[in-house]
Amino acid sequence: MRSMSKVFSAIAAGTAGIGLTLMSFPANAATAAPLTLAGYGSPTFQRNFNPFGIINSLGGAQIFEPLYIINPIEGKSIPWLAQAYHWSNGGLTLTFTVRSGIKWNDGRSFSSQDVAFTFNMLKKYPSLDLNGVWKVLKSVTAHGNRVVFQFSTKAATYFQYIAQTPIVPAFQWSKVANPITFTDPNPIGTGPFMLNTFNPSEYTLKRNPYYWKRSLVQVPQIDVKVLTTNTISDLEVGRGIFDQVGLFIPNIHRLYIDKNPKAYHYWFPHNSPQSLDMNLTKYPFNQVIFRKALAYAINRRTISRQADYGEMPPANQSGLAPAQTRWLDRSLWRKYQYRYDPKKAQALLRGMGLQKNAKGQLLGRNKKPLSFTMGVISGYTNTVATCQIIAQELKQLGISVTVEPTSVSTYVSNQDAGKYDLWINTATSLQASPWYVYNVLLNSNLSAPIGKPAVGDQERWRSPQTNALLSAFAKTTNPTQQRAIINQLQKIMFTQLPVINTVYGNNWNEYTTLHYVGWPTQKNPYANAMSYPDDLLVLTHLRPKA
Repeated sequence: MRSMSKVFSAIAAGTAGIGLTLMSFPANAATAAPLTLAGYGSPTFQRNFNPFGIINSLGGAQIFEPLYIINPIEGKSIPWLAQAYHWSNGGLTLTFTVRSGIKWNDGRSFSSQDVAFTFNMLKKYPSLDLNGVWKVLKSVTAHGNRVVFQFSTKAATYFQYIAQTPIVPAFQWSKVANPITFTDPNPIGTGPFMLNTFNPSEYTLKRNPYYWKRSLVQVPQIDVKVLTTNTISDLEVGRGIFDQVGLFIPNIHRLYIDKNPKAYHYWFPHNSPQSLDMNLTKYPFNQVIFRKALAYAINRRTISRQADYGEMPPANQSGLAPAQTRWLDRSLWRKYQYRYDPKKAQALLRGMGLQKNAKGQLLGRNKKPLSFTMGVISGYTNTVATCQIIAQELKQLGISVTVEPTSVSTYVSNQDAGKYDLWINTATSLQASPWYVYNVLLNSNLSAPIGKPAVGDQERWRSPQTNALLSAFAKTTNPTQQRAIINQLQKIMFTQLPVINTVYGNNWNEYTTLHYVGWPTQKNPYANAMSYPDDLLVLTHLRPKA
C-alpha cells in the first residue's frame, strides 16, 4: 500500500496519457461471440441507466466514462477522458486537460463544458453528489480544453472522487426536469458501448461507433442477463451461461471450477471488512459497552467457515483491507482482539446493569426484553446465513433478533434512511488509501437524520473528532502526518466500535476463458475485476480466444 503522496507522484508520472486513436474496430471483433455478463435486478431489470446511484439504476458502467481510472490494487491512475492534470495555488486549484476529438455515442462532440456541467449539476442536486465533493469545492469552470476545480479548502484525497465521477452530456441533462428521479432510459455516453435492446430479464449493448479507443475493443456486443437468487444463479454459472459474474458461490470448486477446470476461473480481491452496523441513534447501540459486548458475542470464524465457505477470512476491528496492513497499528490490534468470548460479553452487559428475566431474556433499561430487527437482501445466501448466525449468537445473550429479508431496493432505501436496528454492511471496497473507507463509514457530513437518505455514515456516527481527523488527512500529503491520523482513526474503530467488523469483503469475480481471454488476475491485477470504472479497462484488454 502506498501513501497518498506517493500515489499522487505515480499519477503525475503517468499524465503523458493514452494516445487518442481514430482507428476502426478490430476485424476479428465482428465475428466474435457476444460477451455475456450477469446483472442484478430487483428482481428484474428496470430501464434505468442514471449513473449517479439512484435506487434500481443499472449504472451504465460500459456507457459512461470518468476523467481518470484509478486502480487501487496497483496504485496506478490512468488518464481517460482527461489526458493530464495539475495542482496549483497551494493545493487549492486542480486543473484537468480534457482530450480533444472525443464524441458522444450520438456523434456530437464531447468537451470540457460537459465536465463542468456534470459537476455543477451535482452541486445543484446534492443527493446526486454521492462522494460529497461539494463539501470541499468552491467552483468548477471550463476554459477551452481545461476544467478548473477551485477548492474552498485543501482536500487532496478528493482527487479520486472527482477523477472517477461519470461525465454526462450537457445537451441532454440540461433539459432534464429532475436529475434525481431521471431514469435515463436512452443513455448517451462516451463509453465503448451503447444501449441496443432492453427487456426486464436481459438487455444488450452494441459498440459505440464513435468510441475514441475503438481499436482496442474486440467485443462486438454485451448481453447482460438478470441474476435472481444465488441458488438459481449458481446453477446458471455452472452451465457456463455467463462469461463473467460477480457472485458468491458456495463450494465454488465443486459447483463451478470442477465443471471445466481449464476454462472456469475466479479471482476474489479482498476488500475492506464487512460490518455489523447498528443504528447509533437508538439505545442501547449508543452505548459503547453494549457495542463491545456484541463484538465479543460474534464468532467471526463461524461466519467465515459456515456462511462464506472460507472465502472471506475473519476481519479485525481496524477497518483496513488485507492489502493495507502496512497501515495497521499493531499495538492497538494486539490490545483489542475482540475474539469470540460470550462470557466476556455477558460480563459487560451485567456491568451495564442489564439483567435477564426468568425466561432468559435480556431486559433493557425500561425492563422490557431487548428485541431488534436486522435487514438483509433476500436471495443473498451467504449474507442471510451471516445474519442468522449473528441472531443465534445474540440469542445466547438473551437478545432477540428478527432477520428481515427484503428486495435490493428496499434494503438500500432502509439502510440509507436508518430504518433498521441492525444490518450487515456489504458495501465494501478496495481503495488506494484507508481514508476513503473511513470517510464513507464515519464522516457525519455524509449522513442525514433518521428517515432521510444518507450517502455515507448510515449508522449515524456523530463525532467532531472523527470529522476533524478526516479533514486533516484530506489536507496533507505528508506520509508521517497521514500515518498519525490513520492511527487515530484506527483507535476510534478499536475503542469506540462505531461498527463491528466481521469478515473481509470480497469483490466476487468468476469468469470463463471459453470465449475471451485477457481478464485481470492476481498475477496481472490491471483492474479490480468488473466494477466501475475498471470495466472500461477490462473491455479494452479482452480479446477473443484464438
